[in-house]
Amino acid sequence: MAAKLDPASVAHRRAKAEKDRRVTIRPAPDTMTYLTGHLPVGQGVEVYAALKRAADTLIASGDERSRAQIMADTLVERVTGKADAPAVPVMINLVVSDQTLLGTSHDPAHLDGHGTIPPRRPGPPSGRDQPGSRSQDGIADLVAQGVRLTPRRPHGDGLEGPDRPPGTRHPHPHQR
Repeated sequence: MAAKLDPASVAHRRAKAEKDRRVTIRPAPDTMTYLTGHLPVGQGVEVYAALKRAADTLIASGDERSRAQIMADTLVERVTGKADAPAVPVMINLVVSDQTLLGTSHDPAHLDGHGTIPPRRPGPPSGRDQPGSRSQDGIADLVAQGVRLTPRRPHGDGLEGPDRPPGTRHPHPHQR
């Protein structure tokens, strides 16, 4: 009905929506991530269809992975240019003193692109935060502090992360 009454407004909204296309990443449980492509409908359907066709071809040839697993692996392989999804390297430029690493010091670390990382979250020490504990400065603690661990790319590729304040989350796509 709105399109009949004001077609120019509909065309304007579509053009604005297409300008807002993006790829975002956010953490998921169990050391996983949600990678979201906000695309025009035609492009989104074509990407999904291409991944599904690739999966169907591999399943027909005897691949024992699930369709979802093959689609995810194919996405990684095609975007990164790697022939095998697990071969994608990850590098975090985190500098930690040897004393902190061995648990004899509480000196802060330095994370490229973020700055100084405190050795512990504030609050009373828990059993795992005792000096000498190897889990003292784990990745989970960094994420809990709001540190965004994003891959560094030489020319930037839109994987910088969501444009929202730390601590705010969108629901899983299936829970919307």
